[in-house]
Amino acid sequence: MPMQRPGSHPAVDCVAPPRGGLIGMSPCPGRRPVAIAGEPDPLAADLARIRDWGASILVTLTEMGEWERLGAAGLPGAVAEHGMEWRHVPIPDMRAPGPDTIVAWASIAPVLLAVLAAGGRVALHCAAGLGRTGTMAATLLVHAGVAPEAAVALVRAARPGTIETAEQLRFVLEEAPRIGTRLGPALERS
Repeated sequence: MPMQRPGSHPAVDCVAPPRGGLIGMSPCPGRRPVAIAGEPDPLAADLARIRDWGASILVTLTEMGEWERLGAAGLPGAVAEHGMEWRHVPIPDMRAPGPDTIVAWASIAPVLLAVLAAGGRVALHCAAGLGRTGTMAATLLVHAGVAPEAAVALVRAARPGTIETAEQLRFVLEEAPRIGTRLGPALERS
């Protein structure tokens, strides 16, 4: 059995920003290649694991059209039933954030950073928990003061295979710092 990284959980791989808290990365809650015996509701089981890891906010990076295929059709309500706040910042699969996503992200980044600065835990997920999840986890690290290259390395060390495309990597290295600059004072308070 592989050893868990500090702060990690069987359902969540994590990285620690310099100002505190943990950023968790996971696949889509409810996603199963095959049913697990004795687990009647995979979505509820995964959300319970993420909640038990300590997440107060779950950020969904998948598009709404993906939810049913992934076993997460009732995701927003189920997250609330598990006592977590839910935010949706959709990004097309295998892509980097576009202008609409950047606007949505800019509206929640200060909230996420405040949770982290208070020692809290934020969980991010896409379908597999790799491309979009790694991209935005690294982006959040950049907003928290980590150099872009170091953010990529930290995320990839915690969850191998993250940041899957050249477009996603370019976003973290070039766009994440620009977004942080535009957010300015909100990030300073976090």
